[in-house]
Amino acid sequence: MPDKKSALRFVFPVWIACVYAAWLAVILSGPGFAIFKSHWMYSVMMIFGASVAGYTPEGGGAVAYPILSLYFKITPPVARDFSLAIQAVGMVSAGIYIVFGKGRDLSFFRHIPLFLLFNFIGFAGVSHFQVGLPFPVFQMIFVSMALAFIASFWITRTFGTEDNFSPDSSRRLVATAVFCMLGGAASAMFGTGSDMLLYILLSVYFGVKEKSGTDLSIVLMGLMSLAGILYRIFVFGDVNPEVFSMWIVAVPVVTVFAPFGNMLMKTFRKERMLVFVLLMNGFNFIYWGIRNPAMVLYGLLVLAAFVVLFSGSFWFRKRSA
Repeated sequence: MPDKKSALRFVFPVWIACVYAAWLAVILSGPGFAIFKSHWMYSVMMIFGASVAGYTPEGGGAVAYPILSLYFKITPPVARDFSLAIQAVGMVSAGIYIVFGKGRDLSFFRHIPLFLLFNFIGFAGVSHFQVGLPFPVFQMIFVSMALAFIASFWITRTFGTEDNFSPDSSRRLVATAVFCMLGGAASAMFGTGSDMLLYILLSVYFGVKEKSGTDLSIVLMGLMSLAGILYRIFVFGDVNPEVFSMWIVAVPVVTVFAPFGNMLMKTFRKERMLVFVLLMNGFNFIYWGIRNPAMVLYGLLVLAAFVVLFSGSFWFRKRSA
């Protein structure tokens, strides 16, 4: 008789089969394969985006949002909704692989519902607080956050020592609520961010090991993306129809490349991928600055604030250890 863990490993391949079957049904009954002629670039973009999502605590939206917003000149709301929609498939796919295919005890994920609850509070709150910020300001906040995050990632790789995290004190519970609600707020603005903020909380603030923090952040971002895009569809009903066209061509890519990226953690060291992501985020920040020279000083201040938030917590942990 196969043990329980062996039986659970079948969940992932069944999921892949179900996604492809549903995708084929949708595309054959709708736009057809001709849609790839005009939207192929989103498939190519998400090969890298999904791999980053599975390999690091930066979601696929961390690649999609700046490419769409900065370079494709797509409005931030469309870039945000596409990021949520595509992560709802890709990062859920990676999450299913992590939960059922890596042999971890399911108790490892016991705090995900709490993380998701706090994230959703932040997401819903910011979604209903419609701030009329100019597009360059949204871009400034995102490129600063992403660049500060990947820099702090190097710190956590050196000092994370704990296998897991439990919000078993008032201090830890408050920190969990604050970081998760900030992550939900970021996801409401950019379609990504819940994973980054949870990783900072776990690995930088409380010293959880890199791979554990990465796995938990991926699972959370998948669930938050699914909840977020459903919330935008059924509560606001204002998702641009173009998001569907972009999404449908990227689904078959992210379904396999996000879990593939996570599988690479077993085989390849992250240094080269992280250097590339660091350079990409740095280039995004510089490109935004060139296009918005009058706002560069504000961008540097926001970048500094995120560096303090992300890396300063590490020094707090060292002092309080």
